[in-house]
Amino acid sequence: MYRFENPEYFLLILIVPFILYYYEYLQKQLKFNFSVADRVGKNNNFSLFLRLSINALILILIIFALANFQKIKTLTNTTARGINIIIALDSSGSMAAIDFHRKGREITRLEALKSVVNDFINKRPNDKIGLVVFGKEAFTQCPLTIDHETLHFLVNRVELGMAGDSTAIGSALLLSIKRLKNVKGKSKIIILVTDGRNNSGQVSPIIAAKLAKEFGIKIYTIGIGTKGKPVPIIQNTPFGLRKIYVNVDLDDYTLKQIAKITNGRYYNAQNFESLEKIINDINKLEKTKFKVKKYVQREYFYYYFLLGALILLIFKVLYFYLLRVEIP
Repeated sequence: MYRFENPEYFLLILIVPFILYYYEYLQKQLKFNFSVADRVGKNNNFSLFLRLSINALILILIIFALANFQKIKTLTNTTARGINIIIALDSSGSMAAIDFHRKGREITRLEALKSVVNDFINKRPNDKIGLVVFGKEAFTQCPLTIDHETLHFLVNRVELGMAGDSTAIGSALLLSIKRLKNVKGKSKIIILVTDGRNNSGQVSPIIAAKLAKEFGIKIYTIGIGTKGKPVPIIQNTPFGLRKIYVNVDLDDYTLKQIAKITNGRYYNAQNFESLEKIINDINKLEKTKFKVKKYVQREYFYYYFLLGALILLIFKVLYFYLLRVEIP
């Protein structure tokens, strides 16, 4: 951005004609010309015009210099204080249910989940994010990392049943807490996604939630599907692939308790659109904090105007000295 720092000095331009008039008046009173001036007698009018023009330009250039023309550039140094996030994904057999639709196509719950998780990762470029996968067991698919390209790859590598077909919610929470408890930073969250009930592992989800609270970890829980409603699953049978309907026991009560204990929130996703909205809501709730420092860089151009005024002054002295001899 270009600007004049002191534009009020431009008001002085209004008095330039008076200064020139007073200057010429003094010239006539205090000086007289002889001989050499007669050489340019016919050019007296031109000399007067030239002298007045040069004097006016010199004064105007000095006024522009006083107004201090400058270029201002604002620089910012931004430091992000990212949030540490562990996403705990249920990969048990029930996540094979094909009751989700995307763009008119049936997809499994796990496919839908991987899609929105990848989108969530894209929206958190400054956060460390890790991935825990659970079923009968729980394991770390990806530790906390800022390398989101690798994280995307490992999210896409999650497969149905890779951790067993049961649901060890307590074990998943305990492992997630282990990954977060010693990490520096005030903001630590777990996003737990499941469509079942804790029926495996040695740790109660409630006890794990209380432990998370001790370490200042907030848990968002997402329950997939609805209670008491059979869902379609494609199974490989001796007669080929068949669609069968099974009941999935979603324990939303426990998920609500986990969220409540840690000051988090519980959500229920019954279709792809609601799952997408839930992930976006969590993204909005957990804002990354930024520390911004601003620096102002200034480049001044007043000396160009002063240089112009000096050149005109030298020209005036040389020109009129060569043509005229003035004696006070």
